[in-house]
Amino acid sequence: MCALFIDFKAAFDKVDRVKMFECMRERGISEWLVRKVEEIYARTSNKVKVGEKEGEWFETTKGVRQGCPLSPLLFTIYVADVDEMLKKAQAEGVVVGREKVWSLAFADDMVIVAKSEREMKEMMRNLEKYVRKKKLEVNVEKTKMMVFSKRKRKNEESEWKWEESKIERVSEFKYLGYTFNERATVRAQVREVVRKANKVVGCVWGIGERMWGGEFGRRMMMFESMVESVLMYGAEIWGWKEREEVERVQ
Repeated sequence: MCALFIDFKAAFDKVDRVKMFECMRERGISEWLVRKVEEIYARTSNKVKVGEKEGEWFETTKGVRQGCPLSPLLFTIYVADVDEMLKKAQAEGVVVGREKVWSLAFADDMVIVAKSEREMKEMMRNLEKYVRKKKLEVNVEKTKMMVFSKRKRKNEESEWKWEESKIERVSEFKYLGYTFNERATVRAQVREVVRKANKVVGCVWGIGERMWGGEFGRRMMMFESMVESVLMYGAEIWGWKEREEVERVQ
């Protein structure tokens, strides 16, 4: 299986607002709600501040607002038809349970998945056209390819390109806080959460000792709220069996 982890360059700034409103209507969003969002973007302006100096206000006609809680959702709607595009192009995708999946996305963090290298290259060609149509731009330096396999890498590997630029193939990649590796094992993620949890333990245990001394009940409450939340990240994936390195932290 192959996974292309896509990084969009200034994704929120490049959204075509006219196309975005069209996408909202195509997805069946009520006209009343679309008009309310159009009102938000009817007139938007920015200015640059450097230190104590401020520039003049200037109007913006594209992009979604930075820091607005609505913006990630609007971007998701803007690219929600990527699966439909790949399906129409007869891309195979990957079967998960009973569903066929071509992409995974959280706002502008997108992954394209394929069963084989040949299929992935075909999907990438279609995706290049899609990205141009959406007036987006892929940051090739930060976009990575991972080929999942239990076998060792061959000396001669497929070359991955986005348009004319080479894409790096990686053995590990962190997506939404979870570290994937090319062998499709959970070791990389377990190693990472243990490292982070040990770092937090070093900070909070001494604080708890100074604040509460021998009151271990309070110290354990602090441990559970600040350390376990770090240690258990992604446990839905890797926590199906006991991990000795995790137990040592606890």
